[in-house]
Amino acid sequence: ALRARAEVDNIRKRSQAEVASIRRYAVEGFARELLGVRDSLDLARGVDLSTADGDVAEKVVEGLDITLKQLDSLMEKFPIQAVEPEVGEKLDPELHQAVSTVESDELEPNCIHQCIQKGYRLHDRLLRPAMVIVAKPPTAA
Repeated sequence: ALRARAEVDNIRKRSQAEVASIRRYAVEGFARELLGVRDSLDLARGVDLSTADGDVAEKVVEGLDITLKQLDSLMEKFPIQAVEPEVGEKLDPELHQAVSTVESDELEPNCIHQCIQKGYRLHDRLLRPAMVIVAKPPTAA
């Protein structure tokens, strides 16, 4: 009975250690993939803009486009979807955070007037809500 109890206790401790390790290193794959994007940004940051070559700006923009493609690919691999509300879309408090209001004749009240910052979701979980400006009815003058 004592051996069985000790064995159960050892299994429990090993399981707890494994769960702790899994939690600690759960983002390891994502972090490893993200390092390539970081390297690309470091290379872009190291470009000498004071050179006389007129193609430098074009090369920087091209490098940024490639880096954005790397990041988009990474976000696709780890299902991270952007939350990009359209102008006129109804405010959804589950996905959007209203940071301001603006009077509008063209839009219904509580509809999105402008998206300030995209939001992001991981599977079904919201990582960050989209920051939006919401329309409100005009005040009577």
